[in-house]
Amino acid sequence: MKKITVIKLALDLVMAILFSLLFNKSVFSGLNFHELIGLIIGFVVLMHIILNIKWIRKVSVSIFTKK
Repeated sequence: MKKITVIKLALDLVMAILFSLLFNKSVFSGLNFHELIGLIIGFVVLMHIILNIKWIRKVSVSIFTKK
């Protein structure tokens, strides 16, 4: 498996775990943890988009081209 694929899968796993933790504000240390994890997941989503920009462009072009 390519190194970039492993990184993408790890990012997806981290996003899933953090997202599930955000459902409950009382997890771990309350609202501060909730806000911190919200910021971290925002950064991870941005990294996910950057790593998959080629796929996003390809799909966007295929959607908006006239056939």
